[in-house]
Amino acid sequence: MRSYLEILDRMRTGPPMTEEEWDLDKVARSTRAIVEKRKLAWTPDVIVGAGQGLADSVFEAGLELACEVGLYSRSSGRVVRFEREELLEGLDRMPRSLVMGEGKDARTLVARHVVDDRPPMVWAGNPGAPTPERLFLPMVMSWMQEPIVDLVTCGALTDVDGREIRTGDPLEIVATRRELEYMRCSARRRTGDRRRRAPRSGRRGLSRSARWRGRGDDDNRPVEAPPHVPRADAQRVEDRPAQRGTCREFA
Repeated sequence: MRSYLEILDRMRTGPPMTEEEWDLDKVARSTRAIVEKRKLAWTPDVIVGAGQGLADSVFEAGLELACEVGLYSRSSGRVVRFEREELLEGLDRMPRSLVMGEGKDARTLVARHVVDDRPPMVWAGNPGAPTPERLFLPMVMSWMQEPIVDLVTCGALTDVDGREIRTGDPLEIVATRRELEYMRCSARRRTGDRRRRAPRSGRRGLSRSARWRGRGDDDNRPVEAPPHVPRADAQRVEDRPAQRGTCREFA
């Protein structure tokens, strides 16, 4: 397994290329060529394909594409390449399960397989959906109280104390703290109980997941760590679009 420092070295020494060149010459053309090579096609009449052969073909196509295009570092304007064996080793070393929550509310999140016969977990919420502050807490509590729910998440506040939240504004830090406070508060309260520390029957140990609000800005990440996010909770980091990003974002 390659060390993090070696990956940083590749960000400085990889093939130089502009982002536009990488988009057109590497991502778009490579994707089209691999799809044609492996004869991958979408069948409109089949909503969910369950064939093992199709799953294997899509996996091999994705692996080939990852080897071909690599990652693009916006910080250095270079491409980070990985060999097939490196990617497979990384997949083999990935955790297959994760315990989330505490006590009787703890749940084990597992990596599911193709045609997996284990029942899926119910992860309730409106992840990333714009949510006014006046509705945020009632919405979270509405799905938190359902016994069938295993894990919960939340939307993104659109305002704080009547102030509109805009991208890149310091108010995003306040909004992040407020979202986390509402999530913790909802686990302590019963529906209709306005006391901040009133216990919420049977759901105190439920794992809660929030999202990283910042778009290209790491300044609000410290508020999304303990004690604001307990170890039993989760933090959702937005996926990097099309395998690109800065050195700080990849870190």
